Amino acid sequence: MRQIILLLLCAAIVTGQQVARNQTPVDQIVSLLHDRDVLCQKCRYNLRGCPSDICPECGERIDLDLVYRAMSWDDVERSARGTSG
Repeated sequence: MRQIILLLLCAAIVTGQQVARNQTPVDQIVSLLHDRDVLCQKCRYNLRGCPSDICPECGERIDLDLVYRAMSWDDVERSARGTSG
């Protein structure tokens, strides 16, 4: 659990994204998917902009861990360089 919280905080710091303490896991997922390409584990559908924690293509529940694991080092490198793409 501590590792997930640490990863969450590091991701927020590196990407410049604020994560409210009172955000639900679903809110966190939606917020992180807003501008990131993350593929559904089951059907490989691109979840960018998904409004919930359910894949609209296959109905698979999106796990917060999946989103954090999908945040590649490219996200970290882009943030460090100050570029967006």
